[in-house]
Amino acid sequence: MRSQPRSLLSIARLNSASSNNLSDCVDQPEISAAQKTLWRVLVGAVAGLLLYVGGVTALQAASIVFGLPIGFVIVAISIDMFKTMRRSGE
Repeated sequence: MRSQPRSLLSIARLNSASSNNLSDCVDQPEISAAQKTLWRVLVGAVAGLLLYVGGVTALQAASIVFGLPIGFVIVAISIDMFKTMRRSGE
């Protein structure tokens, strides 16, 4: 009975990754169907492999590892945006 919540969480995470990939590709008609399918399969395979090998903790760790550099970029862009807004207001 303990594995049921884990499997439901795994399905939810894989579905979320697939949905995000689909929504990213919908607005870009110049991307071929083969390329969209390849990326969907790769994202699902990586998420499934992480869940199989290390469970939810491995998937969470990978999310942090890949998301942390993007967080630094967002902070740098935000700082630059506020500096630009301050200069344009003078």
